[in-house]
Order: sequence, then structure tokens, then C-alpha cells
Amino acid sequence: FITLENPTRNMAEEAAGKGFYRSIAFNKDYSKIQIFTIKDLFSGKKPDVPIQISAFKRAQRYKPEKKNGELDFGVNS
Repeated sequence: FITLENPTRNMAEEAAGKGFYRSIAFNKDYSKIQIFTIKDLFSGKKPDVPIQISAFKRAQRYKPEKKNGELDFGVNS
């Protein structure tokens, strides 16, 4: 949650009352609701969230083999 002013005690209690997300992969709890002021964000403060792990593996770049003077257009003759 982003706010212009510092959060009130009620705001902090409400956020804390929403509980935590438990990351099984990292064995760590993360607050479901985190409160940031604009000043926090401009000073570099970031939400405490699990890092993103891609479910996809990056493919290796295709490097065609070139024979002396030939151009490879990726089409088999």
C-alpha cells in the first residue's frame, strides 16, 4: 500500500492483521500488506517479496555453421 503521509497506527494494525504469506521455497514469511510512503519509495525502499524464479529455461542461441563462403539461411536443401 502506498501513501503520501506516514501510516497511522490503525493502518499499521490493519496491515499486520492481514497476516503473512509463507514461501515454502525460501522458508520465510512475507507480510501480505506492506505500507510505504512516497518518501520511502524515492529513498530506495522496496517491498519485501520473494525473488522471482522463472519457470522457463532460456534456450541457447542458434549459431549456424558456415562453410567457406556459403550463406546459411536456415533452410535445408
